[in-house]
Amino acid sequence: MRLLTAKECNEWDQILQEKLHLSGELLMESVAGQMAVLLKNFALKKKIHSFRILCGPGNNGADGLALARLLLSMDFKVECFASEQGKTSKLFEEQKNRFQSLNGKIHGFESFKKFPLQEAPAILVDALFGVGFRGELESPFKEVVQRANQGAGIPVALDVPSGLNVDSGVASGEVFRAQYTLTVGTSKPGFYTADGPTCCGKIKVISSSFHKDLMPKSSSKFFLKQKEDVKNLLPEKGPRSHKGSIGKLHLVVGSKKYLGAAKLVVDAALSAGASYLYVYGDSLQVELLKDAPEIIFRSSVDFDPSKWDQRDAAVIGPGVSDVKALEQMLQKLKQSGTQKVLLDAGAFQVLKSGFSKVPDSWILTPHPGELGDLLETSAKHVEQNRFQSVLKAQGQFGGQILLKGFLPLLATSSLEVWSLPFGDQRLGKAGSGDALAGLVGGLMVQMDSVSDAMALGVYLHARSAELQTKGVHPSSLQSSKISNFIGCAMKELESKSQV
Repeated sequence: MRLLTAKECNEWDQILQEKLHLSGELLMESVAGQMAVLLKNFALKKKIHSFRILCGPGNNGADGLALARLLLSMDFKVECFASEQGKTSKLFEEQKNRFQSLNGKIHGFESFKKFPLQEAPAILVDALFGVGFRGELESPFKEVVQRANQGAGIPVALDVPSGLNVDSGVASGEVFRAQYTLTVGTSKPGFYTADGPTCCGKIKVISSSFHKDLMPKSSSKFFLKQKEDVKNLLPEKGPRSHKGSIGKLHLVVGSKKYLGAAKLVVDAALSAGASYLYVYGDSLQVELLKDAPEIIFRSSVDFDPSKWDQRDAAVIGPGVSDVKALEQMLQKLKQSGTQKVLLDAGAFQVLKSGFSKVPDSWILTPHPGELGDLLETSAKHVEQNRFQSVLKAQGQFGGQILLKGFLPLLATSSLEVWSLPFGDQRLGKAGSGDALAGLVGGLMVQMDSVSDAMALGVYLHARSAELQTKGVHPSSLQSSKISNFIGCAMKELESKSQV
């Protein structure tokens, strides 16, 4: 699913009006009709008979009034609340007159702020502000949202929760906290990053009036990759497959300072299906990995990508601190034309030192702190500007950038940004990223597309963590045991893809 920024949403609206000769009013009525049917069915299921609708002064408020009129005609009790001061849009006034012509009641915000919490159950609809909102909510809207968040009904947002920046996902101040968001046309980038996921609740797209082929063109495009998008990516091995049917995985991982990184990478790679594993290092790695008989050990001087098969892949950097040695290896990888390369942790120090842009197919997997270091900014700035940060990093360093953390983002070399809404706080443990690197490495040797291997790897990583902590507190997750559940996650995904 393509995600549109606020600017692109407005452009799409204009394109629809110009190309299809649809007025803004017609689009509004179509959307309100679809929302009314959804909310009617939801209300009947919940045995709720009343709606409270908070209306802003612009076209989002007009959407709320159009919805209110339709719900009123369906015999629901509907009360609208709006500011008694300030300018309103033309469509707001038109929808207000239509609602009032049916004896619909519009109260001032002061009435809502005094609304008793123990009042009969209702669905509370936020139609205050839409995609164009920026900054912080001001009075009286701030106080209205504060009151709404105290429990004045089941909270539903129209298009976007008021107070949320739909591009960055940042809520700078008070924000409406919805259980459900009915968004128009398509979903928005900010719903899947920063504060967005905790503000939007479950998201339903109202899209039948919006033609996808008329979406605005853009140099960078945002997409949501869901479970349905990754379930068919799982590589298959035929009955005649053998260890030479897929590529070999070459690992430069671990050091005296970070002993566990090599073990975490190797275990995850084997669990993901890698057949041949070459670990480059010294006696330290040999001793650490002596209980993994599948591994072939090589000295660092034997690292020669020019002799590799085109199906081979490399994972470089987890737990490695020898920047000079890493730089030499990256130069060899570039010169050999190796396409399947994942860079993590220590490898980023090479990029910081002025290493030239990496090939388009290579993947960098920084967490927010590492990306902030690469971009010479703070982790906080990266978190508040996740989409922009991955695009900036892709332009500066080349390749593809996976920003780890809560709901990862992948910026591809074609300037697409994929939101990968998998995983949660339980993966915020040391070593979790090493397990992800090994898991993706194990998939890369079996798949043609590095970006598909990354998307599938992020899902399997998250699902393995969920399976490990099933029935126990999420904080009990151990990164060293993620690999034990990768096979279970793959089997589960395989079963669902065959349904």
